[in-house]
Amino acid sequence: MALRFYRPQEDVPYAGFTVSATGGTAPYTFSVHAGTLPTGITLNSSTGVVSGTPTTPGTSTGIVIRVTDNVSATADLASFDLTVYSDLYFGNVVLLVGFDGTDGATAATDESPSGHTLTFNGNAQLDTGVAPPFGTSSLLLDGAGDYLTTPDSEDFNFGTGDFTIEMFARTAATANSNYLLVHAGSSPNISYIWRCNAANQQDVVWSTNGTSTFNLVGASGGVPLTSWKHLCFERSGSKLRLYADGVMETSSTTIGANALFNSSAVLAIGMRSTSTTNGFNGHLKELRITKGVARYNSDAGFTVPIAAFPRS
Repeated sequence: MALRFYRPQEDVPYAGFTVSATGGTAPYTFSVHAGTLPTGITLNSSTGVVSGTPTTPGTSTGIVIRVTDNVSATADLASFDLTVYSDLYFGNVVLLVGFDGTDGATAATDESPSGHTLTFNGNAQLDTGVAPPFGTSSLLLDGAGDYLTTPDSEDFNFGTGDFTIEMFARTAATANSNYLLVHAGSSPNISYIWRCNAANQQDVVWSTNGTSTFNLVGASGGVPLTSWKHLCFERSGSKLRLYADGVMETSSTTIGANALFNSSAVLAIGMRSTSTTNGFNGHLKELRITKGVARYNSDAGFTVPIAAFPRS
């Protein structure tokens, strides 16, 4: 028997695998002899195809598929396990902060496998006064000295690899250099500076040598006041992209095969670590950094998540 196997993901159609038989007398009938397939995945008794749309994450163990030929002779596939993942790329997630908690709280947890420590500065706090896209709280920053930091880490050194940085943002007011997420100190220590500018545009300043910078600028008005937007900065090969609510606003291939500069600065949320002005004024929710993967990788855009990102 031959087995073709691909990893299934929760709520995503599963291409599956096929159990095939040789010898014996056709036709063959396939059945699950031991164990249980994950909910939503089925075995076609005539073709041996295992497929479907799994609905629950977890591992089903000790599965044995039996083939029976036309004269009732049987053969069993060796026992195997089948794991349904919530997020196929969760192992690549290096920062995942939902900003969930009680009103006024000054702590948040990185739920990525890395478990980075976040430090609240100024009056940065969780807030339940403005309804987030999901959940009950989000991070409130007032633009005047409120920000979060986490120490520099090799997790944030993207090199020449793909990455996806995304969050939900709701601006209360704009000013030039309204910082979203910054991995940069003073020149020559600049990796990227992701911000909203005075034209309500996303604007990423990035560098390959820490000194010389380039800009990736989104659509004017793409980040309107007092409206939640899913924002995304992504690299796929030689292309950088900016998305707003799943729509690609701009892209650039200027970076080519070059590595994004590896800054030694702290990673700062809502402020630049070398500045106390032009901080982000508004709310942030569900910040996720995926290293090594361009999750969306599409000039045509993508469907915006409508729930919290998977935690496994």
